[in-house]
Amino acid sequence: QSERLTDPAASAPGHVHVVTAADGRFEISGLPAGEYALRAYPLETPAADPDQPWLPATVEHVSTGAQPLRIELARGAVIRGRCLDASGAPLDGYVVGARNAQGPSGEYAPTDLVGAFRLTVPKGTRWTLELRGAPQGADFARVFAERADVAAGTQDVELRAAR
Repeated sequence: QSERLTDPAASAPGHVHVVTAADGRFEISGLPAGEYALRAYPLETPAADPDQPWLPATVEHVSTGAQPLRIELARGAVIRGRCLDASGAPLDGYVVGARNAQGPSGEYAPTDLVGAFRLTVPKGTRWTLELRGAPQGADFARVFAERADVAAGTQDVELRAAR
């Protein structure tokens, strides 16, 4: 587990990275007085069940000098599938993102050599999946394929690019 802090009032967001102790405790000191957003990522916390991974958590409006804070990470669900081109060949180096009525999830899953992806989303949710190019290139803005109404936990999604 680790935490990232950003000062929303700063002109360029700053980040502080800390790793929790074995018991999950952490302390961030030396920050200028103010209010921060805290983002906890389960980077080093293996899930006992890979189909129910830990989700990141955000706590807004955390003030310096405040009382101790408890952050509980929720379990998510995994959407798995494959991305193929029009002829059925696997698409490697693409990403799959998810969006719903509230907007994009903010998480992306890369495709591997066989076109497989594994996307973590909150349990009990439904998503429109988008196949995009690599985030480093111009094709990231392009949606090559889309699949609507995919439930969290779906294991056999196929996204096929038209070109």
